[in-house]
Amino acid sequence: MRSKQNSYEVAFGANVLYNRQSIAMGKVMNKKQKKTISVSQQLREAIETSELTRYRISKETGIAQSTLSEFVHGNRSLSLANVDKICELINLELTQKKQQPLK
Repeated sequence: MRSKQNSYEVAFGANVLYNRQSIAMGKVMNKKQKKTISVSQQLREAIETSELTRYRISKETGIAQSTLSEFVHGNRSLSLANVDKICELINLELTQKKQQPLK
């Protein structure tokens, strides 16, 4: 099992990919720690910090291990159907970030 902590918040435009378990436990980064990165990179990080191995994710979702490995290493993209499968398995959701009022 991976020992990396599974709690983060990273923004992509107006959207944020949250790990539901982290939010429920109140382990979301504070505002000073936020980084803007792509949804794909957020998903890669979520896969890597998941308690599930890539092998287990592959078996549970039906996504080929080679496909998952190439995605995690940044060499290919995933279909939205495969993204949905992974997000459901590792308990992720895409939510809209609160808009900051214009000054």
